[in-house]
Amino acid sequence: MGDKARVTIALPFIILLAGIIIPLLSDAGSDLPDEVSNAAVASYAGRTAAEWGILATDAIERGAHDRALSCAKSAERVEPGEQFGGLLKEIRVLRWRSRGIARSRDRFFGGEVVAGAYGDSAVFIPAHRVTVALPGESLWKIAISIVAADCGELARDTRADSRDIYAVWDGLTELNGVRELEVGERVLLPIPVGEASWFRDLALEAARGHRFALADSAAIEAVRRGEPRVLLGTVSDRKREWEDELVIEAHTIVERALGLSRVSEHGEFIDALREAHRALDEAEGLSMGTQHEQLLVVVEAMIAEAERFRFREDGAVRVMRPAGESYTEAAREAIEWLLERSLDASGASYPHSADKTDDQLAWAMFMKDAYDLARSEGVDFTALLENVVTDSEMLLPNPELYFAAR
Repeated sequence: MGDKARVTIALPFIILLAGIIIPLLSDAGSDLPDEVSNAAVASYAGRTAAEWGILATDAIERGAHDRALSCAKSAERVEPGEQFGGLLKEIRVLRWRSRGIARSRDRFFGGEVVAGAYGDSAVFIPAHRVTVALPGESLWKIAISIVAADCGELARDTRADSRDIYAVWDGLTELNGVRELEVGERVLLPIPVGEASWFRDLALEAARGHRFALADSAAIEAVRRGEPRVLLGTVSDRKREWEDELVIEAHTIVERALGLSRVSEHGEFIDALREAHRALDEAEGLSMGTQHEQLLVVVEAMIAEAERFRFREDGAVRVMRPAGESYTEAAREAIEWLLERSLDASGASYPHSADKTDDQLAWAMFMKDAYDLARSEGVDFTALLENVVTDSEMLLPNPELYFAAR
């Protein structure tokens, strides 16, 4: 029974009161002065019982049941008796029903939506709300209660075989499985189809945060629920913009890295290259194909080369000598990579030392100290020089202490 239909129960009381009071007022006005006739009409707060009854009816129609109850009690105060008993009872029933519906709506539709998530495969985990199972509840009973609350009804007033209930039950079983419920356990509630705006907002928020797997999934779900398809284009545009920003960022980082010292700023150099690689890798994953593969390969090679070198706190550097290269060849290549230049050579040798370049003189000092450093570490330097068959680790002095930067 709807609220407006129930209001008609109160109308006979109001008509009855009006039929009693109006003739009395008419008769009194013909024989008594105005001030006497006004005093004969009982009122409270300036209103008669009939007026309070009308106000109560209006409040019922507006769903303001507390106000309706207050007005009906005021009418009863003016005219004590049983004439307003039915109206008061009906208001209390309507208020109880309204509060029950409100509680159900708040329980099933008022809770926080648990954000959708995605895994490595970017599969959208359906968003949901959460409630707890009450005594005697099953997923089927919860489905009935959800449909009833959505229609503004109590569960007991809802047909238990409607198509909507089956649809909600399917959603409940998809999230929770087909099973019996324990009192107090968490029950996941599907989001009604009409709530597309939440998924739209999630898609836009995820896109702003560059979480595009989630943004794509949420946008698709929002469109399925009725949002315009332009939302998909909005997310796609933001994805392309971010891809361009990432590539520009990677180029900027690489340029900055190339300006760092490979010796004194070796750690920062590697970190910068890794950050550039991360940006490129993310950009590559935002669209189909291999648009940025060439630059990725270059950066990966730079990282691999830089990671061959490990600096100690005293500035000495460890680097592997690959099989097939002599110690001096490998040491020279390591120094030239670290200094980012070739060592100058004049071709002069003893006794024409005056004709040697600064790099040649520095090299002689460098090799002497490399020998002393190896001996201090308990390494047979002679064996290092003779070994060209297997890989071996070299411990070299800090080259910046010997060779001038250019």
